[in-house]
Amino acid sequence: NAYFCNKYTTLHLMNNIEYIEGSVYSSEAYDAVRYGFKYRKISEQQTTSEGGRLNFCIPDSSDILVFLAEVIISGVTFDLLKLCVKKAWEKLKNRISASKDNGLTNIFTNETSLHEFYTYIQEYHEKRMNISEEQAKYIKEEVMADYCGEQSSIIFSKYKRVASVEEYKIIFKDGLQKANEIIIRKK
Repeated sequence: NAYFCNKYTTLHLMNNIEYIEGSVYSSEAYDAVRYGFKYRKISEQQTTSEGGRLNFCIPDSSDILVFLAEVIISGVTFDLLKLCVKKAWEKLKNRISASKDNGLTNIFTNETSLHEFYTYIQEYHEKRMNISEEQAKYIKEEVMADYCGEQSSIIFSKYKRVASVEEYKIIFKDGLQKANEIIIRKK
């Protein structure tokens, strides 16, 4: 078992992993939830459903999911994550239930959903996502769309104008580079 040294060490670690609302998390944790989990789930649903593909603009990820991603990226085992989630659920269940976010509730209450979240975040972090070429393309398009929107917003805020054609060329090139660096399929 890939657990930690002993039961005392595991309990000590579990008691010291704490979700603090409004914390600042790494961009990797944020991106892991957004692209490695959320957009991946959408791409899976679209791959298995009939009809045309839709591109979504999803809302920002819950701080709680980004916190869990940060914990996973730090290297905790799935067993320790289960203990942390169980402890967190007791403290946060009323707030999470009130948010009506069924995906978040599933992750906290369904071990299969939690394991899927854990696996997807790990695969994203280790740059070995077990996805099809079509899914990778879809997720990369979403990375690029987000990047282009962010950069265009920066230009507008700074200069009070839309980006020029030359600026858009640079933005698209940089967005594609970012997408290719963070969305990597398992070989």
